[in-house]
Amino acid sequence: MEKATRARQEVSAKIFKEFFNIPFLPKSSHIDDSMHFLDYWYDFYSTLKEIRPAKNQDYTITDFLAVFEILPPELDELKKCEFLADTFRDEANYDFAFGRYRDAVISYTRSLMTAPPNTACIAMTYANRSAALYRLKAYAECISDIERVLDLPYPDDLRQKIITRKEEAEKNMNNSCAEDKVEAIEDELQLAYGPNAKLPEISKEIDIVQTCQEGLKLVAKTDFDPGDVLIIAKRQLAVAEYDQDPTYCHDCLKQSLCLIPCDYCCEDVYCSTECRIRAYEKYHRIECKIQSTLAASFPMDLRALLYQLRCLNIFTKQGANLKAILDDLKEIDDISDSEKLEFTDKQFTPNSRQAFLNMLKRQNSKAKHNYISLFEAAYIATLLKNHTNFLQKNSDLPVVAEIMTKINKIWPWNHFGIMYHGEKRIKARAAFPILGLVQHACVNNTITYLDKKGRIVIRASLFIRPGDEILHDYQQLHYTFQEMSSKSGRLVQCRRHCSKCDKSFSYPIERQPNIKIDKRLLVILEKNPFNIEALWKLLNIVRRSQQPFTLQTQVVKILLTEGYEQRFDIAIGHMNLYMLGVFENLP
Repeated sequence: MEKATRARQEVSAKIFKEFFNIPFLPKSSHIDDSMHFLDYWYDFYSTLKEIRPAKNQDYTITDFLAVFEILPPELDELKKCEFLADTFRDEANYDFAFGRYRDAVISYTRSLMTAPPNTACIAMTYANRSAALYRLKAYAECISDIERVLDLPYPDDLRQKIITRKEEAEKNMNNSCAEDKVEAIEDELQLAYGPNAKLPEISKEIDIVQTCQEGLKLVAKTDFDPGDVLIIAKRQLAVAEYDQDPTYCHDCLKQSLCLIPCDYCCEDVYCSTECRIRAYEKYHRIECKIQSTLAASFPMDLRALLYQLRCLNIFTKQGANLKAILDDLKEIDDISDSEKLEFTDKQFTPNSRQAFLNMLKRQNSKAKHNYISLFEAAYIATLLKNHTNFLQKNSDLPVVAEIMTKINKIWPWNHFGIMYHGEKRIKARAAFPILGLVQHACVNNTITYLDKKGRIVIRASLFIRPGDEILHDYQQLHYTFQEMSSKSGRLVQCRRHCSKCDKSFSYPIERQPNIKIDKRLLVILEKNPFNIEALWKLLNIVRRSQQPFTLQTQVVKILLTEGYEQRFDIAIGHMNLYMLGVFENLP
């Protein structure tokens, strides 16, 4: 029987690859669920072939919805239970006993995420976590946890112990030296020439221009120097990376060691009651009921799926705004690809329906959907119909599915990774409607990065003159270097890939250049290849000695981006500068 099941799953995986043109990649943490999905997919594909057997016809969203009506996806909901919460708390107690207090805090948080709300189990976990926080000298967080314990059913004989801990934490906070509270304050970013009256997120010396061929774009009205800040914009929405340790709020993304869980699901945590309430009212009331199903068994890109679901919830106000959104989508479909709606500042106001529609307008509305987007749209729409109150009536099902296919177009080009401060790990993906005004170019005149507040910042990387268009790359370019030796000296070949254009380009093999720089600048870059001030000086030297859009210029721009985001990999930084000829030998 097992042999027959494995053979069926192998056939199903092959069909999956041929149908979607991607391999089936089971999740390592959910192998059983992934294999179960293959069994489901085999039946799904067989039913789909029965509905539309003709090979010369393309499948539509209606076909996928029809199959899901016959074979509805199961709700694989991870429910809160004391057994699972106790398991995580035991792991935390073990870490605590061996002095691994930060690991203990994370495991206690996982215990809180799975514990039933308002129970003695969750009270005990808060009390335990407060002890670990006290050992970490996180006194404010320790006090917050103790205050939560005192509002829960906690044994009377243990209450005095945590009250004493709270008093000691308050005493330690009051005795802390003033110097210990001083933090390095980053200079507040300012737009060059001040904010624009039409759109405060851009410089007032940038004009919003509309053309028949390209639609809306940004054009400089005056000179900008390299390093000038052109755009500072808040995010439209952000979706947390659910495979990371629970150390930050899933709503505001603030890092915290005393997070509180959602009362209903085992996935989301928040830094405060205010964030939890706001998230539930804006989007989580619907997501809460189905996202554990997606996280457990869905074989596609979970990040993209959650991003699309978040878009749907925010911009339709969790289903209340479906009709208005659909009418707007029809208006977009009716205009030609060269036409754009007139500019209004509401198109770029975060969390507005107009901002969402603006992101859609940048896409080719006539482009053919691939089967992945149709499957994902029908899958989510069916889950929403069967397990939530998102749909007001059954006839809304195809409407929701159609909106999901539109949202699917936003993800590939309008998501930016928000990093943990000083690390290369991504904690969330964010969308920025302001980027709908900035045309894409693999080779451009700006650098784009996210600051500590999660805002997108675009700076000039070249001298920009009046009339020049502001350009940037939606997704950072990737470079691969290969070093070769020859009789004439060291040769370098570089391959560039743009994920927005999905194009690769190989620079011609060339003799490795030798960029002459000041010795003091060289010493600084050897010590830290991501030093911001030094990299701007290097970019100026490279720009003067070579053409402004050469490989050398582009790679220095990437180093600048990583420097601003504090994503330091010293070895890679040294290697890039060596390949560019800044270093004669690797430091």
